[in-house]
Amino acid sequence: MLLIAAGARADAKSISGACVRGFGNPDKLARANLKFYTLAPAGNGKNASPSIDGVWRSVAFADRSPREVGLGDCELIEQFRDKVLPMFTTRNVENRMTCVPNQLSGSGINLKFEVFAGAPVAKKN
Repeated sequence: MLLIAAGARADAKSISGACVRGFGNPDKLARANLKFYTLAPAGNGKNASPSIDGVWRSVAFADRSPREVGLGDCELIEQFRDKVLPMFTTRNVENRMTCVPNQLSGSGINLKFEVFAGAPVAKKN
């Protein structure tokens, strides 16, 4: 959900990794395998991908935006910001995150940015 909200192609996949403590138990070292595609500036050379149209799109992560995000996801959004967001083409990043580890009180999700994403495809009648 975060990948697609941030501008990844609709076929993005996230598969949770094995947890040391077993399914349904909190784990200090949770992991996920991600497979997604994003747009990057046009390149030159033999390995350059074909060009497609893209647009800058505003994205905001906050409590209940997207709808599935809650204050308990604050540390997840921090990890997304630090580890995954650099893989996207972004600009005007506004990071006003305040996460208190393992607590809802005092935490606040407020991350805004513009991402270069694929232009909407015109629907055919």
